[in-house]
Parts: sequence; C-alpha cells; structure tokens
Amino acid sequence: MLSKNNVYYYSLDLKIFNTEEGIGIHSFIDDKYYFLKGISERIWSELDGIKTVEEIILILKNEYNVSPIKLEEDLIAFIYSLLRNKLIVSVGGN
Repeated sequence: MLSKNNVYYYSLDLKIFNTEEGIGIHSFIDDKYYFLKGISERIWSELDGIKTVEEIILILKNEYNVSPIKLEEDLIAFIYSLLRNKLIVSVGGN
C-alpha cells in the first residue's frame, strides 16, 4: 500500500526526454512511450528520490487551486499508475 512517507524515483529502464509540450518517456521494459504534460509533468518533476509523497502534496497544494482532498486522491492514483507501468520505483519510506 502506498504511504505518504514513501519516496519514489524514476526507473532505470527509461529514456526520458523533453519536448516542447511536456516530457516524453520511453520504457525499455514494455517498449512503450508515455507523454506527460501539465500537472502530471509537474508531479513527475517532484519524484526526485528525496521528497516524500506528503511533501509533494504540500508543494502542489500551494501551486494549484484545487480541493486538497481531490489533489491527494489524484496524486496517489497517478503514482499508482506510474508504479503499475514500472516508470517509478520506491526508494525509501515505509
């Protein structure tokens, strides 16, 4: 189960590249391409292997005018999606 104390970082099996409109990701695990823009790109940039999920939630709450509960639910769902697609790995926390 995902804890707000968890820390995540990019999988080593990726090629990450910037585009004019966002971030492109090529997964060597399944040979798929992913594209992130907007808030998903912003979340990705915070998955630095240092910040906890809770810290990322606090950062985004200060930047976006959305319900804190909705933001937290969406962030956790997005992290689950990244984990399911093996784009990130847990590097700390509990």
